[in-house]
Amino acid sequence: MRKMIIANVGSNYLLSFFGMALGFLLVPFLIHKLGADAYGLTVLAESTVAFFEILTISVRMALSRHATVALSRNEIDDFIEYLSTGRVVLYFSAAIVFVAGLFLSVNFTSLFRVPPEFAMDSRVLFFLVSLGFTISIPNIIFWSVLYARQRFDLINISSSVGLVMRAVCVFVFYSFAPKEYQTLTAYGLIYLAMTFTQNFMIYFWHKKLMPEGRRIGRAFFRRHRMREILSFSFNTSLIRASALLYQETAHIIINVFWGASYNALYSVALKLPNMMRRIFIEPSWSLTSTFTDLFARGDKPRMERLLYTYSKMMSVATFPLCIILVLFSRNIISAWVGPGFEMASGVMPYFCIPLFTSIPFALSGCLVNAAGKVKWPSIISFVSAVLNLVLCLVLGVHFGWKLYGVAWAALLCSLLNIATFHPVYACRVSGVSIGRYWIESFVKPILLTGFLMMGGYWLLKLGNFQHFMDPLLLATLSALCMACYGLSYVFLLDAYEKEFATATVRDAFKKIRRLF
Repeated sequence: MRKMIIANVGSNYLLSFFGMALGFLLVPFLIHKLGADAYGLTVLAESTVAFFEILTISVRMALSRHATVALSRNEIDDFIEYLSTGRVVLYFSAAIVFVAGLFLSVNFTSLFRVPPEFAMDSRVLFFLVSLGFTISIPNIIFWSVLYARQRFDLINISSSVGLVMRAVCVFVFYSFAPKEYQTLTAYGLIYLAMTFTQNFMIYFWHKKLMPEGRRIGRAFFRRHRMREILSFSFNTSLIRASALLYQETAHIIINVFWGASYNALYSVALKLPNMMRRIFIEPSWSLTSTFTDLFARGDKPRMERLLYTYSKMMSVATFPLCIILVLFSRNIISAWVGPGFEMASGVMPYFCIPLFTSIPFALSGCLVNAAGKVKWPSIISFVSAVLNLVLCLVLGVHFGWKLYGVAWAALLCSLLNIATFHPVYACRVSGVSIGRYWIESFVKPILLTGFLMMGGYWLLKLGNFQHFMDPLLLATLSALCMACYGLSYVFLLDAYEKEFATATVRDAFKKIRRLF
């Protein structure tokens, strides 16, 4: 199991890191090439299209769970029936998304605040982005095959290659194309082409992993399977709607009340916290299929061991980085995108603080999905997201706090949801001790890391460093992180976890040597 986990999670970490590094460089590049207003429109378009995921991601989660359970129990006929029935549902979803995307594209400038010079380009951009999402929907069925086979390494490679290729194409095109072609439409065409490439890779891999002699087809459509899929999908759609209300709705509110330039500020403030989520939280979702397999087999001891070991190691690895982002936000933003983004640097810590609970408790979602108990987490997440939306309007608009109000709303609701209900409920449905989960995954790592990093911070304050790229500052922060990792290894990890960590690092270096 350890080798499979390393392949699935390690591929996500490695390739997501390259994708995030390119994205980190892409933000100031696009701001420089397109301007803050135009860049804000790209963020707005992608955020608005993300609402379409409500119609699709819930079906993907339902298919993934049912298909994985069927395959784990070697019920191949059920496996094919779930996938074949799901494909019919996804075709209907794709048709709805296409019509909605076309309508919003035509009326984009009526719905949002768009500078006049970007009116036509913004419509074309939104249509291309929504078209790219539409062609991805039927491909979910092939994604589910890889998921059921626990081949997240192939999913991660396909997704990351698409992201990296998109970033490279943007860099090359906007660096060498004539100025008159460096438009929002060009960005949309690149987005569409790279989305198609990513989906083709998923289709290619699924053909190699299907059970021999079996295929997905309309002949295997079953109405009772559709009821099972839609029942599970209804609850999980609330989870996705909740995530959208947390972040994507904020982009729309910001655009309506304060304009596209504030979208750019908000995007910059979110970029680094979102990078932490992409690099350290999203890879944990690749373990959902593993937890589902263990749950289907009734292997509780291995499920508990995986939960405690992985959660603790993520806390140890990320808490020093999270503390640096909170304490040095102004220095980091200034060194990254330059002057004019002081508000972004002021609100970034509010988006970083929830990482201290969302990272160690990321696997609680895997436990809930493995047990199939998604109803109450979906309801609580949606209520929390609606509260977040209300607080955005009250604090940001009514009280005039603007981005600070949006950030405070996200902070309060995230902590209320992620730090309390989700881990408690996940432990309850899976029979895991919530006390041990809290102490091992959060309390011990935050006490050790916080003591070292805060002590180092007050010493660094005496040096009065003005620039984050100062060699002495970087060297000191690196030394503090290494001290945290070393002491955590000695005092926080038990014998099994030390062996697991050592073997994981050793295997990772072997794979890297083979690559080069």
